[in-house]
Amino acid sequence: MSAARPALVLVLLLACGPEAPPETESTDSGTTAPATTSTTSGASLPSTTSTTSPTTTSGTTTTTRDGVGFIRPFDGGGCYAEFEGEGAVRCSPCDPWFQDCPRGEKCVPEDESGQGDWNETTCIPLDPDPDAPGEPCTVDPKPTHIVDSCELDAICLGVDPETLTGTCVPRCQGWADAPECPAGTACVISHEGVLIPCLPTCDPLGPPCPGGQACQLNFSDPDNFVCLETDPDALAPLFAPCAGPLDCGPGLACMDAALAGECDPQQSDRCCLALCDLAAPSCPGLMQECLPFWSTDPPPSEWADLGLCRLP
Repeated sequence: MSAARPALVLVLLLACGPEAPPETESTDSGTTAPATTSTTSGASLPSTTSTTSPTTTSGTTTTTRDGVGFIRPFDGGGCYAEFEGEGAVRCSPCDPWFQDCPRGEKCVPEDESGQGDWNETTCIPLDPDPDAPGEPCTVDPKPTHIVDSCELDAICLGVDPETLTGTCVPRCQGWADAPECPAGTACVISHEGVLIPCLPTCDPLGPPCPGGQACQLNFSDPDNFVCLETDPDALAPLFAPCAGPLDCGPGLACMDAALAGECDPQQSDRCCLALCDLAAPSCPGLMQECLPFWSTDPPPSEWADLGLCRLP
């Protein structure tokens, strides 16, 4: 079964979604816990306090900052160059965390290849009358980048593909290793770190997310759950095979198929298992018990009662 992918905004408008998040890991005790790393977050951003003196070579000034250089040619342009080993250099004209575009512009995701990758960035002019977070917004879809009407620290998500209107949501503040979002939201880092919205948090056992969304484990910060736009018809039901944490329907988690007799390990090594409340345990599977979802002790305080229905 193909993995379901959250829309965020680019899916609705551009038919792409975040890269597949990491699968969960199992501890020696058998208790399943979410992984704490993700390929979607991209390289960690450099410290803003660690710098060295610029050096000039062949008409180009390069300032090195913790393995990342800012290359500024004499024509006044510039880009962040990430040195990826074996002489490979990846150059992006702006940083979505620092918002270092010229005054009156903002840094947005870009699909330079035109293949739906959306893993680069570019600077675009700010709307002269920008919309604030929570306000309706519009987008002007370009072949390689997004132009929206939101203010500097917001991005237009939930875009209707016909009307090209959505809602401005806050952009994550801070940096990749320590993101900050308003209360009631969490930072979701996707597309190799260039798409960084603050999305509403949710309770996987509580009230459902708004229509067209599902409460899913935040693949870039597995200590919380967020409402992600999904295709309900693509989500797997209880005990169905799955490939990753975004594949299963509400109230379910993609886990080791050996944890439920109803799952078939010959068909898939992972399947959708039910989440449960440790304070009021109830499980649908034969001989299953409601055991702690988290392997950490203590677990995240807000999820202390979250359990997973599994064989002991």
